[in-house]
Amino acid sequence: MAKIKLIYNPHAGSKKHIFARTNFLLLQDIYALLYKYEIDFDTSPILKEGDARRLAREAASDGYEYVIVAGGDGTVGEAATGLVGSNTALAILPLGTYMNVAKMLSIPLNLESAVMVIKMGNIRSIDVGEVISLKEEQVDGKAAREANYFLESVGIGIEADFQNFLLTYKKNRWHSIVELVKGMKSFYNAPLSIELDNDRIIESKAQLIMISNGPFMGANLSVAPTSKLNDHVLKVTIYKMTNKKLLWHIFKLKMTKQGSYLRSHNLNPAIQTYTSTFVNIKSKKTRPVDADARIYGETPISVKVRPGALKVIVGFAGSKKDSALLEKNVYIKA
Repeated sequence: MAKIKLIYNPHAGSKKHIFARTNFLLLQDIYALLYKYEIDFDTSPILKEGDARRLAREAASDGYEYVIVAGGDGTVGEAATGLVGSNTALAILPLGTYMNVAKMLSIPLNLESAVMVIKMGNIRSIDVGEVISLKEEQVDGKAAREANYFLESVGIGIEADFQNFLLTYKKNRWHSIVELVKGMKSFYNAPLSIELDNDRIIESKAQLIMISNGPFMGANLSVAPTSKLNDHVLKVTIYKMTNKKLLWHIFKLKMTKQGSYLRSHNLNPAIQTYTSTFVNIKSKKTRPVDADARIYGETPISVKVRPGALKVIVGFAGSKKDSALLEKNVYIKA
């Protein structure tokens, strides 16, 4: 019988509660569903930031076959970081608002349906992105800081500025607003150097750069609609447009169907898209960097893809077109 660990975020799922429904009752629902489908498990609650990563890493070290994560995209991403490179598979019980990772893996948002997917145990290997700050001190030619992994995307520019703004807004509201506006004005004039595969170097004053491992990020925004989680490359999207046009583009991205967006995206001369296995970004003026909506650090950074580094339990896509996975994994020889 499989050895399974359940990692549960007691702060997730509040938007799924109805009237007197509480997190405790939701946890009991999860227990009941797992027992109903004869899934035996141990459980560990998340008490503070970093627990999901630590608990997942410990579960992999202890030989657990699956780690079931009950939470939102943040908790799922943090736990996934602890499982990178291990033989333990990540399983998801979606409790968050957008659940980009669950959507990309064809995991149903209905909890019982998600438990049924776990019971079927269809395991695939997916890529993860790795981002390292180049500002950190070097030890024997390697970054001293531990690498940060991401499943969705890395953002440099307005998107990262906005994430930073949200983190500081409650502490110092007016100062945060002023800094955001100043940042949005100044970044358009700040030159960037973007290094890609095959000695490609792009010099740009782009307003926003997205480095995507999969198609979705943020509020279910399909910023890289052709990206696959197991294609072994990163999609690099460079937006060189004014703040007004960029915000309008993001609005259209949220409101239009993926096919229509893809056509307009490809025809827009202010948007450039590249594929690469690594991306190095340097800038004369440092800019904040976020990885999966968490502030990571500042430029300069190095980003690369780690092919097939994470095992996951996946559902079944309605069609090949809707799937964020290629039909078969293609492994790159070392």
